Amino acid sequence: MSLDARGLAGALAALSDTELRAVLRARGASPTASWRDPFDAAEALLEPSSVRAALATLTAAEASDLHSAVMDGTAATDVSGTLRALALVDGGAPYPSVAEVVRSLPDVPAPSDAVAVAQDSPSAAEHAFTAAGQLADLLLTSYVRPLAVIGTGSIAAGDRKRVVEDGLVRDPDDIDDLVWIASRASLLRLVEREWLVSTAATGWLRAGTAERWHHLATTFRDRLPLGLRRGQGWAPPEDWQQAYPWNADWHASTWLHRASILGLIDARTLAPTPWALNDDEASRELLAAHLPHEVDRVYLQNDLSVIAPGPLAPALDIRLRTMSDRESHAQASTYRFTPDSLQRALAQGETEDSVRDFLGDLSLTGIPQPLSYLITETVRRHGAITVGADPVSGRTRVRVSSDALREMLSIDQTLRPLGLLRDGDDLVSRVGRDSVARALADAHYPVAAVNAAGEPEPLQAGRLAPDDATDLITPDLDPLVARLRSADAADLESAWMQRELEAAVHARALLHVTVSLPDGAERTFTLEASGIGGGRLRGLDRAADVERVLPISHITHLAVAS
Repeated sequence: MSLDARGLAGALAALSDTELRAVLRARGASPTASWRDPFDAAEALLEPSSVRAALATLTAAEASDLHSAVMDGTAATDVSGTLRALALVDGGAPYPSVAEVVRSLPDVPAPSDAVAVAQDSPSAAEHAFTAAGQLADLLLTSYVRPLAVIGTGSIAAGDRKRVVEDGLVRDPDDIDDLVWIASRASLLRLVEREWLVSTAATGWLRAGTAERWHHLATTFRDRLPLGLRRGQGWAPPEDWQQAYPWNADWHASTWLHRASILGLIDARTLAPTPWALNDDEASRELLAAHLPHEVDRVYLQNDLSVIAPGPLAPALDIRLRTMSDRESHAQASTYRFTPDSLQRALAQGETEDSVRDFLGDLSLTGIPQPLSYLITETVRRHGAITVGADPVSGRTRVRVSSDALREMLSIDQTLRPLGLLRDGDDLVSRVGRDSVARALADAHYPVAAVNAAGEPEPLQAGRLAPDDATDLITPDLDPLVARLRSADAADLESAWMQRELEAAVHARALLHVTVSLPDGAERTFTLEASGIGGGRLRGLDRAADVERVLPISHITHLAVAS
């Protein structure tokens, strides 16, 4: 074992459990690693491949600091403490194994300090407006039909195609970036390979465009990789490519594209926009001045369409979408009322009065007669099918208003997964109430969910992520730490001596062995190590041409003969 591994083993053993766990996590240690003691851990962490992986996480400033220390033979300043946290230095001196790898890597250019700000960028402001709208659309579709994730972490092809065909995203390559932005803003959470909308997103959806963007931009800036930051701000975008100079897999283009999507940098010049660097009211007002003016009134047409003369205020847009289908995603949006869209609103708790009151306040043209008639007719048909839980059997009971409707449900092939069975005048299913009601609503039936008393209850249109859901999967390193600690209970020097002797015997190495004699004197033997056992080292003393057996407990110094 090398001396630096011996030194690192001692350093690891001296750490608290919390500190040791942090080092192992920072170095990407596997919970299933077969390390028996701190020496195994030290040897593994100083392997060239492990060192390179750790060096790849260093920012340009940290890499420059370490490179200078290696080349100049001095101690690293390690201002950020990252080098110590990654167990790359002993005090401030790089471990020899680390220094050897660093010497094989290129020098690090000095980072820039000045950040040139774009004077004005209407196109970036448009990107900010578009991103807020597209993310709102993604959240709404994910609420009803969560986006599935494949093994690589990307959105499944089927969902990707659906999002594009629905016109929710202009560029399909932006979908994963938008989902990433939403997840970092805590608007989407990954639960069992599905992106589910968070409870926090419900408030975000009802905020104005400027407020929506501000939340996205703030969380994006706060979670920028350390290498892209300078103090409280960020590094010049032209330096982003060199943010992690020893990481061959680092692609600044991904981060530049995300910043461009959010309107934080001008895509043409890569200069930050005036509202990008500061989190103050003036910056937000500067962006707001470039955003399209939101409207709070619409035109209701005789053909059941709705025309918004500009971007509809988000809170109004969200509610209008519960009772109509959005047809265009331009700034002057259009919507359309259908029997199914109004039925959806009623199932989610709207009433005839609430619909009429909302549309009456929203419309610049009143409620046209065709729309008024459609509302009345839809309300009349609503509840022809009721779905509730049977208090006796626990099954879901489906009640229908006519024999003809019951027959339709019985033979509808799209409802076969519900397993509907005849029970007197009703139908029953083992599937839960809400799932049955949603399936019937998706099949365009006039369904209402009811409680145990038979009273209508709002049907939740989709699923929200549990409040305790998290996207981060933290490996459990406690068993590994416990194993290293149990092996560390014995004297560290004795453990190191045992390992060195075992390695020497395996290699039939020639050793200089210093032992303490009974009279207190010391004597050094040069032995060809041949065996170890019973607490004794056996080896051939070439000078005397005899085999000697030395008690390991009496060995005070050990060195491999050159």
